Amino acid sequence: MKKLLTFSRIQNVFAALVFIFTISSAAAQPWTKYLPQDKLQNHTLTLKDYQKAFNTYWEPYHVEDGYYMQDGVKQKAYGWKQFKRWEWYWETRVDPVTGAFPDKTALEVFSAFVADRGENSSSGDWTSLGPDQTGGGYAGLGRLNCVGFNPSDNDKIYVGAASGGVWKTTDGGSSWTPMSDSIAALGISDIVVVEKNGVETVYIGTGDRDHSDTYSVGVLKSTDGGTTWTTTGLDWTQNQFKLINRMIVDPDAPDTIYAATSDGLYQTVDGGTNWSLKTGTKFIDIEFQPGNTAQIYGSTKTGQIYRSTNYGSSWSQVLSTGGKRVELAVTADNSSVVYALVANSSSGLKGIYKSVDGGTIFTQIFSGSTANLLDWSCDGSGSGGQAWYDLCIASDPNNEDVVFVGGVNTWKSSDGG
Repeated sequence: MKKLLTFSRIQNVFAALVFIFTISSAAAQPWTKYLPQDKLQNHTLTLKDYQKAFNTYWEPYHVEDGYYMQDGVKQKAYGWKQFKRWEWYWETRVDPVTGAFPDKTALEVFSAFVADRGENSSSGDWTSLGPDQTGGGYAGLGRLNCVGFNPSDNDKIYVGAASGGVWKTTDGGSSWTPMSDSIAALGISDIVVVEKNGVETVYIGTGDRDHSDTYSVGVLKSTDGGTTWTTTGLDWTQNQFKLINRMIVDPDAPDTIYAATSDGLYQTVDGGTNWSLKTGTKFIDIEFQPGNTAQIYGSTKTGQIYRSTNYGSSWSQVLSTGGKRVELAVTADNSSVVYALVANSSSGLKGIYKSVDGGTIFTQIFSGSTANLLDWSCDGSGSGGQAWYDLCIASDPNNEDVVFVGGVNTWKSSDGG
């Protein structure tokens, strides 16, 4: 059902595509003249119409991988790769026979289905026939992006999937129940669980931050344990192509939440009703200094670490590593310690950095040249990894010297890194 979008959204996507072509090169635009003008005016163009017009224009050029030869000189076919990406996206989402684009959203189709047959009949009378296991261990397994714990009940846990919504257990993980089948985006990047005056409130950051399997519809909120969800002031539509990367809640003021997004860092002080943009810097990770929520650390996908000492109102860069994605860890055992896990351009390990003075100065304490902890190899001998996609670091809240690094494999240090 996630394949369905409204026609107006399709037009927006194509308009954006044409705009990209226009600004890339005037030579990339003429293929649109081959579109059937009657269908263009009536808004009835199909994917096949776009493909035919595009291929008709480019066929004489014999384009390969976005380039063609002209008078012995290799030329770039501007707009060719952008169209191919757009084409790839829609090929599995249009009518397979006619090429017609869908005219309803996934939520509209699902809502009509529930109204017609009832939500409990949504299994579609399917029975699993297997296989249930494979040698690689992948069958039936999906990617989980985040875990949220009830602060006063360890048996209540929420998990968020990349494209499978929110799941909840009330018995410590023995059984799980899906809690978000009716929301507009089934990708979940972060979960914050707050308990105030005996009422549990759950906030979810929608969209898949690591692979964009789904885009965000903002932050959603539930005050009944995930049974129903309402929008907050951070409210988007999926065709805006935005993402939420990380959320943290002020333990001293549970109505104050920070959300690191693809637009920048937002803050709410009233439980999500209103949000203000604190900085346009696009953080992939944020952390409070333990015991001092005025001080916040932020890291980027381009190798930088920033620090704010005034609740996010202003920021200063404290480290530029020259690397790529950076993830952070703090520990309640020593509030002055900050760990940073930094990827390199090959998505392997550039290094692990550490600050012992509350994020003022960072020192590299472990190098990827010593062992690439992010590679597939169990001895760290490889050169690559998946740091753009899976990367995390955590420090034991009771022992500052115990640090865990997660990439393809999980590594542990017991001597402070």
